[in-house]
Amino acid sequence: CVALLAYQLNLKMSLLSLRPEVEVLREKLEIFVEEECIPAEHEYEEHMKDRHGRERWAPDAIPPVITRLKAMARELGFWNLFLP
Repeated sequence: CVALLAYQLNLKMSLLSLRPEVEVLREKLEIFVEEECIPAEHEYEEHMKDRHGRERWAPDAIPPVITRLKAMARELGFWNLFLP
């Protein structure tokens, strides 16, 4: 527990020093994860629940929710963040 608390404190301190434009991006990303990605986990799990072994890697195994989230991420500017 102490290590986790130290990690969280260090993370919070490092977030305090973000450049303003990066802070805006972090806030948008946090909202996206909380409002879109986390609620979509149920849809993902429901789609994958009966797929085992090789079935999990078939082209039709990709849940539609992933395609929707990818499109939303692109629209919000979260796609390929490492590219200028």
